[in-house]
Order: sequence, then structure tokens, then C-alpha cells
Amino acid sequence: KGHTVLLDACRQLRDRGVPFQCWIVGKGRLRSPIQKQIRELGLGDDVKLLGPLRSGEVLECYHRVHASVLPCVEGSDGNKDGLPVSIVEALAWGLPIITTPMTGIPEVVEHEKNGLLVPFRDAGRLAEEMERLVNDGALYENLRAQTRPSVAAMFDMEKTITQMEQCFKESLS
Repeated sequence: KGHTVLLDACRQLRDRGVPFQCWIVGKGRLRSPIQKQIRELGLGDDVKLLGPLRSGEVLECYHRVHASVLPCVEGSDGNKDGLPVSIVEALAWGLPIITTPMTGIPEVVEHEKNGLLVPFRDAGRLAEEMERLVNDGALYENLRAQTRPSVAAMFDMEKTITQMEQCFKESLS
């Protein structure tokens, strides 16, 4: 989901002369349409389909990239990702995120704090924010500095236990 938007944004970056590499990780029924779109847009030199990776290989990718771009959209069947694990993982590894405000994502990704939020299915805006992250070193470093602390605060075990206890107390009273 969202690959069409990502690839359209990549084409816009290429057409503007913005240097980039896009790696798409995973497997599934969308591989063939994604390959076709990459060919049609002439993005073969810029976009790589890495296929399914083991967790150690995914971690290696996190070490080699500068950001994670995940333009989540509602599936044709109405399916929505609640909070993709890849977003939390990327933030934990210190990567700024560019994504959409789908369901639970805005609870984790705060615009211009630890990532950038773009409207759904807006390849033009996605390309603008990707280019902004490439060209604005101060923005990149500010976002990057907030990634790990934001995830650590959100997923702190003691805080989570306290919140759960409070929910239980409220539901029992």
C-alpha cells in the first residue's frame, strides 16, 4: 500500500535532479505491479526492490539509509495499517520518517518533530518533503535527534504499566 505514491514521488525527484536511492523491502502480491511501475517510470537506476529480508538484513538497511518513507494509504479492500512496526523500528534506529496521518501514526510521528506527515496519496507533497529532507541539513539533524527519545518515551515500560493500571482502575470503578 502506498507504493504507487512513493514511486510517483521518486519520479518527480528524478525529474528535478534530486539525487536519491529508494530501497523497497518486503514481498507480496504487489511486487509485479511495482516492478512494472518502476520500468514505466524509468526508475530502474534509482529504485531497488530488495525483496524479503531477515531481521539482521533489515537492521543493516537501517544503518545504510538516511530516512524511512512510508506513504500509508487505505487498501482497495478498506484495510488500514494501525501503526506499522517498520515506523517504530525506523524511529528506534534514529531515522526520520516521512509518512501519512493514517490511524495511529500521528500518535508516534509528530510533524517536524521526529518526522514529516504528508496528505494521503499526494505524490507531489511527498516529493517536496523528501527533497526538503535531502536539502535541509538542519531539519534532518533536528528530526534525527528526536527519533530515539520520542520512541523511548512512548514505549517506556513503567509508563505503559502505569497507564494500563489507570485504565483498569477506571473500568472497574
